[in-house]
Amino acid sequence: MPVIYKYDNDGRIVVQVWNARVLDPTLYSAKDNTIYKYDAAGDRIEESYTSEDYSYKKLYKYNDKHLLIEETYFHREGKKPESKTSYRYTSFDGKGNWLEQIGHVTQYGPPAQQIMEPVVRRKISYY
Repeated sequence: MPVIYKYDNDGRIVVQVWNARVLDPTLYSAKDNTIYKYDAAGDRIEESYTSEDYSYKKLYKYNDKHLLIEETYFHREGKKPESKTSYRYTSFDGKGNWLEQIGHVTQYGPPAQQIMEPVVRRKISYY
């Protein structure tokens, strides 16, 4: 499946199109494309996916150290979020890189529920 990537002047991906025949997704019926937006600090603040039968949007928030602290998921064109994940970091290495991230997921809807705490652990090797 052909995939086209478009980057901004800072080398960040801003558009990803699957099954692309042209770079402009509006000319290809907006099939299977993801658009990314970034803030002035270079952190990804929005991801919007669209295909013929499915779409979603994710909004991201960061702390002053550029660590992801919140991810909010919207299904289709919904104005209310379907879920929100808050992140906290419990372990860092000597260079300040996080080694453990714990997410707290809240599902909205009748009734709202706390469903899980995904944990990501990573090991960084320096050469």
